[in-house]
Amino acid sequence: VVALTTAIGERSPGAATYLDDWPADVYSLSHVALPFSPLDPVYGGPLAADSPGIELGNLAPRGERGVLKVSGTDMLRLRWNPFYDYVESRVLEFTGLGAR
Repeated sequence: VVALTTAIGERSPGAATYLDDWPADVYSLSHVALPFSPLDPVYGGPLAADSPGIELGNLAPRGERGVLKVSGTDMLRLRWNPFYDYVESRVLEFTGLGAR
């Protein structure tokens, strides 16, 4: 995955930042996932820290149709961002909080 940045007033992007490979088991990234690290104990992925009892980022619903209030497709949305470290560093850089 490549991140391109275009400066204000420029027409072409500047230097490219190369991120990790796109995860094999992920086909799209939801806005719901942006603020959560893969290591978040509640919303993170399979490598997350010890959960406090529920793992919303790693659900595997099974059973009868129509039993749950939340649809299966909603539960399948990615809840963690595989590129969280990059997003966090850009936010901290933009806000000036990265050098603390």
